[in-house]
Amino acid sequence: MMKKIKIRSVNMRDKSSIYQKQNTYSIFLGNDIKLSYTTKKDLNYALAEINRRLNAIIFELNELWILSFTEYRRLWFYLPGGNAVIAQEFHILELQGELHKFFTLLSDRSSWVNGNVFSFKYLFNIIKDLNEIFSMLSVIRKKKGQFIEYNVIQVRIRTLNKIMDDLKNLSVNSRYAAGSESTSE
Repeated sequence: MMKKIKIRSVNMRDKSSIYQKQNTYSIFLGNDIKLSYTTKKDLNYALAEINRRLNAIIFELNELWILSFTEYRRLWFYLPGGNAVIAQEFHILELQGELHKFFTLLSDRSSWVNGNVFSFKYLFNIIKDLNEIFSMLSVIRKKKGQFIEYNVIQVRIRTLNKIMDDLKNLSVNSRYAAGSESTSE
């Protein structure tokens, strides 16, 4: 079985309520967005689409994690001794350990009752840590005058920033309800 994100937590509609907001199905995401749908079919479609997108993002982040560790190991030969460099190297390895923890928690806890919030929290933490690692590595490449490798790392940082923007604005429009759209609050 493959590891994946599977958020499930939704608020079911209250058919007896006279309030329009309570008469919808709602998904609260960990990016401070609430999506509301008028039909169960739209809700199920939205959940499937959100899970598909989040799993694509986690796959991309895992590939970037692999690249970050590979880049660190390539630069390891350039890292001279000394307390400052040892501290920086220790910090990179510490962040690598955090990444392992966040990926594990993400796959384990996404289906929990509050898994929607956990999923986004861990995804944001993964992006933050990868950004920090790549930023440190890019400084080393730049100091060594290795500008092609420096620019490759900058592309990876821009990719992380785009993924962050995608996560912050994740939304799914209704597909089945005629004339209806999901609402984000």
